[in-house]
Amino acid sequence: MRDPYRVAVWGIGQVGAAAIREIVRLDSLELVGALGSRAEKVGRDVGEVLGMGPLGVRVTDDPAALVEAHPDVVLYAPLDPVDWKQTDEEILLFLQAGINVVTSLAYEGLRYRDDGALERFERLSKAGGATLYATGVNGDFIGERLVTTLSGLCSDVEHITMKEIWRSDWVGSGLFDQFGFGKPLDQAAMGEEYLMTGLERYHSVSIRNVARHMGVVLDSVETSSVKLVAPADIERPNGPPILAGTLGGRVIQMSGISDGKEFYRSEGVFYCGADLKPPEATADTCWYIEIEGRPSLRTTVVASVSTRDNRVQYGDNDPTSPGFYAIAAPMIQAIPVVVEGAPGVWEHPPAALHYQRELRPR
Repeated sequence: MRDPYRVAVWGIGQVGAAAIREIVRLDSLELVGALGSRAEKVGRDVGEVLGMGPLGVRVTDDPAALVEAHPDVVLYAPLDPVDWKQTDEEILLFLQAGINVVTSLAYEGLRYRDDGALERFERLSKAGGATLYATGVNGDFIGERLVTTLSGLCSDVEHITMKEIWRSDWVGSGLFDQFGFGKPLDQAAMGEEYLMTGLERYHSVSIRNVARHMGVVLDSVETSSVKLVAPADIERPNGPPILAGTLGGRVIQMSGISDGKEFYRSEGVFYCGADLKPPEATADTCWYIEIEGRPSLRTTVVASVSTRDNRVQYGDNDPTSPGFYAIAAPMIQAIPVVVEGAPGVWEHPPAALHYQRELRPR
């Protein structure tokens, strides 16, 4: 049996924190580095920063320090960028140094960028002898792999709906402020373009990849949004209340259009308070999939602490929600794939059997 995989984590927010907690818990992994951007965290033991007790790894803000730690893989989970330039450079720093990268950012969409990104990453990854893989709960797992797998029960698919539903009044202040919750509607609109750009990267990639696997040609991917107004004051466990009449939620919609009709609708539904909970949600945080076809299907995936109760957090010393563990888990599962696999940009293959518009080989 080989030694544990040496893992460094870039970003110690919600996703990075979940990854670090799992790395420490698993005997097959060893945490060797952690990078954070906030000055008050740099130099401190990352375990103490996360309320876990000392782990013997100090937070750095210097990417070179992660390279010098000689990890087998970097789990790259920073805040979503406004543009790709900085994150491209940071990921390529590791790939060119021969260090594999698994990221929660929407880099499974490299093929859809118009700047030659896929060819550049393929070339530089292979030159460095390293592998890049992008994964997470959505994109990749729910909106792509699970949707495609479910379509294997259908001989025809007319329309797909996927909704990513997050109860958001308990999330950290950074994400809460990005969404503009609790602000008057005219002020909340100021950050809408930034938010939609970020979410579009994930949901539109899922739409394009599913259509490509199913042999469906898309005319376009269109984006829209809906603001949800708080109908009453919403109390928050870790901050001031959201007042009635202010922004209480957002719905970001992406529609893949084929032959002039919507083929795949992917929605990010982020809401605060029980009153704004969507009727199709069977839990505060879940993923809802509906396939209209022959036959038609409907399923909901719920991420929870336990199937036996309704807890949304593991305990006082672990404020990370199950939904963020669901993002980190596919990243961790990918570690042996990227470390042991061939260099280059790796894409998870679709289900072996799934709906295809044309069954005959081309």
